[in-house]
Amino acid sequence: MSVHIFANLYDNDMVFRGFCRDLMNRHVERKLDPALWKSFWGIWTAFLESKGASLSGDQKAAWEKLGTTFNEECQSHLAKLGLPHT
Repeated sequence: MSVHIFANLYDNDMVFRGFCRDLMNRHVERKLDPALWKSFWGIWTAFLESKGASLSGDQKAAWEKLGTTFNEECQSHLAKLGLPHT
């Protein structure tokens, strides 16, 4: 569900980044490898394609751009929390 929210929030940078930070806050206790936040988006597009979605180059680039912004905000927030980050 969160990926749909992220896609809908992307054009509102302040809210998008706030949702990124909220997601990090909700995942802190799981102690996930911070590199996973960037790699997730490649997994997501592969999942979509495995379910029959035909993603254009532009669509893949859009998901990559969203994932890059997401990762930047997540890593920044993890650093501010004093947690492992990349």
